[in-house]
Amino acid sequence: MRESLDGPTIMVLPWTPSRLPWETALTPKRNGTHGLSGGEAVSSAMLNSRFGLLLPLLLGVMLSPAEATSGAVHSPASYPGPANVAVVANADSAASLRIALRYKFVRRLPPENICALPLPTEYTITLETFEEVLRAPLAECLVSRGIEERVLFLVPTWDVPAMLRLPDGEVRALDSFLTDLRHELPAAHNPYHRKTDSFLRENGYRGYLVTRLDGPTAESAAALVDRAAMAELQDGMTSGIGYFDLEPNGLNPLHEIVISGAGHIGNRQIRDAHDIVAAAGWPTVLDEHDEEFGTPPALAFCPTARFYLGWYSLYNYNDAFEWLPGAVGVHIDSFSALNYRHPSHGAWTAGAIWRGITATAGAVAEPTIQGFIEGDVLFEAFVADGVSWAEAAYRAIPRHQWMMVVFGDPLLSLTRRYPGTRLPPPDFLGPAKEAIEHGAHHEAPSQRSREAASSVRSKEAAAAIPRESPPGLSPVFAGDIEEPLDTYPGDAREMPPARSGSSNCAHGSAPERPVAPLPWLLILLAVAAAKCRCALRAGARD
Repeated sequence: MRESLDGPTIMVLPWTPSRLPWETALTPKRNGTHGLSGGEAVSSAMLNSRFGLLLPLLLGVMLSPAEATSGAVHSPASYPGPANVAVVANADSAASLRIALRYKFVRRLPPENICALPLPTEYTITLETFEEVLRAPLAECLVSRGIEERVLFLVPTWDVPAMLRLPDGEVRALDSFLTDLRHELPAAHNPYHRKTDSFLRENGYRGYLVTRLDGPTAESAAALVDRAAMAELQDGMTSGIGYFDLEPNGLNPLHEIVISGAGHIGNRQIRDAHDIVAAAGWPTVLDEHDEEFGTPPALAFCPTARFYLGWYSLYNYNDAFEWLPGAVGVHIDSFSALNYRHPSHGAWTAGAIWRGITATAGAVAEPTIQGFIEGDVLFEAFVADGVSWAEAAYRAIPRHQWMMVVFGDPLLSLTRRYPGTRLPPPDFLGPAKEAIEHGAHHEAPSQRSREAASSVRSKEAAAAIPRESPPGLSPVFAGDIEEPLDTYPGDAREMPPARSGSSNCAHGSAPERPVAPLPWLLILLAVAAAKCRCALRAGARD
């Protein structure tokens, strides 16, 4: 990562309901205390002792953040809620529609808040195609429904394109362009960056905050909906541990180059984020080994994980976390969301979403450290200020029209509650007829749109999709759309094989550690060599 910028109720998990009336918001304790005892975080050494696996659980009982909070009542009108969310679905993908309807059911969205457009199912589309089939039709959909000012959050679902290819061949995160849907924001700079008030029109904010219900499979994308609802209704976001992973020196030449350049920024953010979470009364672990969680002498297993921030293995997910419903985490690496619909290739966000995280964010290509989401700002907003996931994420993202993509329910929050939130029954589909009547924006889409959206996966390819559901997801989707969930349009996605005898995750076997394809290894070696040459030249000049 370079240092500068060039330009009915489902009991999926046995949670005991917390004391959470709808009106109560949990205000994190902000009394300056750090961690659990004498201002010190739980050490990795303690957790690696023979009592290590019991200690976090005992501490969670002894000092739950719920006990360190004071009740507070917020009016839902004082911050964004379900009426301010518009879901963007692909009208030509059964899975995309089903995830949109699932979210609408769970959050009780107004029926007009689903815009289903005929879209290509390709992962990457050109800027020209984006403008014609997505940006202009979506803006028109919001206007025709009379919700263009009411809507603040846009939520693309599975099978909505994810990447843009610019005319010069460069790639960008598509969602980072949707933030400026109506071309009304300053070029590149995110005007909500590091703000401290709610993202509301009356506060002067334009544009939209975009979070995505997507992941390595359609099931894992739908799981993001269920996990956020479970956290609010059952666990209440009141327990769990924050894990923070420094890397002081680096484990290989590439890591050393990165740490020597951007390390002071990344490590400072991780340390500051740890201090923020600890000061709010949460149990924390701050690891200072170069090895990451999952690799001794760092913790080999991280139980009841509520928060995570760390770095820096590139394009890799270490399967070391037992994610609680509502868990949020970010891994700082340049390709943490690269090809996130292909978990066997190694993206951290793909692995985390598959293994049970509820909200995350990452880079689809090299963002530079100054273009990456700022972890300390993120946790200050989400934990200390208690804002929604969407607001926290975009307070921490410096620019739009760039590389960051945010995953998860935009309304997820430690403190805010939304009356009416519910879990879907196991066989929930939702009113498919309503999706057809109210979702598709164009009665007769353009010929170009029809051609772009004509890619449909064969039955043979669909058969390759695993039937296992990811952690925290009820049996998904039975209903009156003719096409079952496992025959949605798009490319075949294959999950890595299960690792026999694994005990690293509480909900089934973990996938094998993803291995980056050879071309990416060559690219990374080339980047490392180029950075070495630059360092040598700089040293010679000095």
